[in-house]
Amino acid sequence: MEILPPRPLPLAESVLSARRRKARRLAAAFVALGCACGAGALWFSHDAFRERAVWSQGDEGRLLKVGGQVKETSELGIKLFYDYRLDVVYADISGAQRKARVEFETIWKPVDTKAPASIRYLSADPEHPTLSWAIEAGGYRWGMPALIAGLALLFLFAAISTPRMQARTEDRLRAAAEDGEEVLFPVLSLHSYKGNWTVRYQPAPGTKATASIREPPLLVERLGRKHVLALRSPRGGAPALVPEDLSVFAFDAATLEQIRQRLRG
Repeated sequence: MEILPPRPLPLAESVLSARRRKARRLAAAFVALGCACGAGALWFSHDAFRERAVWSQGDEGRLLKVGGQVKETSELGIKLFYDYRLDVVYADISGAQRKARVEFETIWKPVDTKAPASIRYLSADPEHPTLSWAIEAGGYRWGMPALIAGLALLFLFAAISTPRMQARTEDRLRAAAEDGEEVLFPVLSLHSYKGNWTVRYQPAPGTKATASIREPPLLVERLGRKHVLALRSPRGGAPALVPEDLSVFAFDAATLEQIRQRLRG
C-alpha cells in the first residue's frame, strides 16, 4: 500500500515561491561578495604591478637600514600568509637620506630576509620605493591577488548556480508530484550540516546514490531497516526525496492524518 495519495499531488506554491525568493537573495549576496573580492583582488594586484613598474623604471638607491615586522598567519597549524610591514632608510642618487614604509604580502613561502636587499624608487614618488625582496618572491607575491580573484570567481559561480539548482529541484519535484512512482530506498547514511541533509541510499542492489534535501527526509521502517521515501517520475531524472514534514505538498488535515496512519501501520 502506498503511503502518499494518488498522483497528481498538490504542491504548496507558497512554499516553492519562498524557496525561489531565498535562492534569489542568496544569489544577490554571492554577487555582492564576488564584487567585494574582485575589488580586493584589483587592490592587491595594483600594489604588485606598481612594484614591478618601480623596479623596471626607477632609480637604484642605497639601502641603509631595514626594520619593521613580519606578521604570520596560520591555518590548521600551517603558515600560509606573510604580511611584511617594513621601515626602510635609503640614500637616493643625490646621496640624500630618505625614510619610507614598504608593505607587501606573500603566500605559502616567506622571503629570505637574511639575503642582501636592494631598493629602487621613482624620483617623482620617493616615498614609495620597492625592495628586491618583493620582486624576488615571484609567484608567491601574486598569491594574495590570485587567491582573492579565485574567491571572486567562486562567489560569482555560486550566484549563477544557486537559482539554477533551485529551478532544477523544483522541476524535478513538479514532475514527481504529477506522475511519480512511490519508491522506498534503503538508507546507507544520513547527515545534517547547517540545515541541509545529505542522504546516501541504495536505488538498486549493488548501487549507491547521494541526494541533498533542505528538510529531514521522510524515513520508513521496513524489514528492520530504514528506507527513504521518494517519488520517481517515469520521464526520467533523479528521484525527488519526500520531506518528513510534507511541507512542499498542499495536503489538507484529513489527508495528512491518513498519511500518518499509513506510516504507523
